[in-house]
Parts: sequence; structure tokens; C-alpha cells
Amino acid sequence: MEYLKVEEEGDQREPVSPTGQFLNSEALSLCILGVFELGVPISIDESQVDSLVKEVFLPTNPRFSSIMVEDENGEKQWKRVEVKIKDHIKTPIFPSGLSTKIYDKYIDDYISDISLEKLPVTQPLWQIHLINYPTSNSNAASTIIFKFHHSIGDGFSLIGVLLSCLQRADDPSLPLTFPSVPLSSTNKDDMSHHSNGLFKNVSRIFSVVTNTVSDFYWSIVKSSLLEDDLSPIRSGISGVEFRKQRGSTALVLLNSREFRGYVSVKEMIKPDSKSPWGNCFAFLHVPLPKLTDDDSNSYSNPLEFVWKTREIINAQKSSLGVYLTGRLLQVLKKLRGPETAARYIHGTLKNVSMGITNLMGPVEPMTLANHPVTGLYFMVVGAPHVQSGGDNNEL
Repeated sequence: MEYLKVEEEGDQREPVSPTGQFLNSEALSLCILGVFELGVPISIDESQVDSLVKEVFLPTNPRFSSIMVEDENGEKQWKRVEVKIKDHIKTPIFPSGLSTKIYDKYIDDYISDISLEKLPVTQPLWQIHLINYPTSNSNAASTIIFKFHHSIGDGFSLIGVLLSCLQRADDPSLPLTFPSVPLSSTNKDDMSHHSNGLFKNVSRIFSVVTNTVSDFYWSIVKSSLLEDDLSPIRSGISGVEFRKQRGSTALVLLNSREFRGYVSVKEMIKPDSKSPWGNCFAFLHVPLPKLTDDDSNSYSNPLEFVWKTREIINAQKSSLGVYLTGRLLQVLKKLRGPETAARYIHGTLKNVSMGITNLMGPVEPMTLANHPVTGLYFMVVGAPHVQSGGDNNEL
């Protein structure tokens, strides 16, 4: 991957965070797509798009006006540049007069195409795609796709930007509201542990140590050595019965902020923010419960998988494995450089069957520039996976 060299003096530059370097490297390049399905055709002209981007989008964070460069020492930095908005706006043209089912296929193929395309390194790492064709998804009359490079920020940061561009459909003067996040049962359990004497504290410490060793060891093995078996989930090959699979693993992405709900983007960029801007996440390997011929009757109810997986995740909460994995990446960067750490993350993604993450959406119906939003979803693209036959590819 090529980067612009910085030679002039007086540039507005900031260092790229270690995670930002990992996610935009020779070994790994991830992007986030935010897809808005709208209830009416897009009716804003080029000048309105320019105004929306300049007044609402760009001011949220300087990363949207910056490119990634290398200084004379090879260190990656964000450099502020002039943004040419027209270079970031894409409006695909499809044949007219087709059915919504056919347009579904056109848009699915278009999303696949832009998922494969690399963002130009000579301009800020984002794009907006305006698709003015109806689809059957959420009865949408048009679609807007935001594409961000993951090095700019994680899903919490970037979806927060998109949410800041929305208004409530019932009353634009009121802010969007989100479901409350209650204190987890783990916190309550922790309080009871502290109140039940020495024995429970010793037991808890032993559990933490045991789970930490087990989880950290398993994370290293899965990231470095052991790939999941081929399965309909992992490779999509036909003729493989799910009940006979071994070693299916889900990679759960965790928000590492002190998170109790969304905050404004202005709050995120404050130096002392508890929900800071950037890439603040960790990953957790969760082995999926195995189903064999011997116990098929006991798992006849699919919810049994959910409850069993929940038990596994709860056990991993009393572990420092996620913290140690983060420290391992820091050590790899310091000793071997960011590309080595990026290759470790690449292996982590490549060896599992699926990745799981989630973000909360608003409670009320929304509008974007007076266009009603009928659907909103996001996805991470560029992660490595294994196709049939074992060839390495990227989505």
C-alpha cells in the first residue's frame, strides 16, 4: 500500500493511532458501510449535497478532511487537506423501468463491488453513494451508502456521525432517543461477591486466573494456528451437514468504552471523554456449541444454542484475556512493527467462521435531509475469509 510522503513544513498533522495503523496496512484494509434506505426518491441536488457535507458531515471530525501519510521516519500521520466533495460523491446509473426485485440484485452487486474497491489514498478515506432506484428492502424508494475506512474510527464513532445527521420524523427539534442500557448482572454479582466473605473472593480470583489463561491461550491458537472447519457458515459449500461440524467459532467485537449510551460527536472528541472517538474495541473468541449425532435430541430447540453460547460468554466475562490480547498487539507493534500486528489481526479474522457486533438504533422514526428513513444497517467489509478449496480472499 502506497502513502503520500510528507515533505513540506507547517502541515496540520496528527499521529495515526496504533489500531488505525493496523486497520490500514499491507496486511489488512477494513471499511465500514452504513446503508440508509429511504422512503422517497432522493430529491436533493448537487448544491444541497455540498451544503449537507460541508455543514453537517465534515465539521464532525478532522479525520474526514485528512489523508494518511508517512513522514521521513516512516511514521503514519493524518494530514489535513482540502476536500473536493464531488470526488467523494458517487451516483451509479442502472437501467430504468425494472422491477424492485431486479433492482435488489443490482444494488447487492453494487455493494459487493464497492466493498472490493480500495479507497484512493490521495483523498480523505470516505465516500457517499446516492442510489435513486427502488428496492423491496423496507419498501425503499432510494438508498444512500456511506463508506468509511475503519482507520478513521470504529462503528460506534462512525455510526454516531451518521446519527448526528438525522432528525426525528415526528419533531425535528427534539433529539433522537435510544434504548437505555441497564447495569449488567455481572456488576450485581460482583457486589454480592464482595459482601460474601473471603471464600467467595478467593473463588472469584481463582476463576479470573483460570479463565484468563484459558481464553488468552485459545485466542493465540485461533489467531495463529487453528482454522475453523469448512462449513456452510464459513465457506458456503454444499453437502456439508451443520450437525457434523467441529470447531465453528464466532469473533465477537466488544466496545471497550465506558459505555451507557450514545453521546454527541462533540463529546467524543473531548480529551477527557469517557466515550472517545477512534477505534476503541476488542475481540473475543466464542466457540459455538457443538452438535453431534449423540446429542441432537437435546438441541432440537435452536434456543438451546443461544443459552449455551450465553453461558460461554458469561464465563469469559470473568477473564482478562481480552486485555492481554490488546497488550499483545502493542508488544508486537513495538518489537516487530505495525505490519506484524496487522498480520496477527488478519489471521484472527481469517481463522474464524463469523464476526458478530451490534450497535443500538434510535427509538423514533428518522429522516435524513427530510427524506424518511425506512431502514438502516451497517457492515464491515475487507475482512479475510476462506472460500471453497481453501483460497484466501477478501470480501
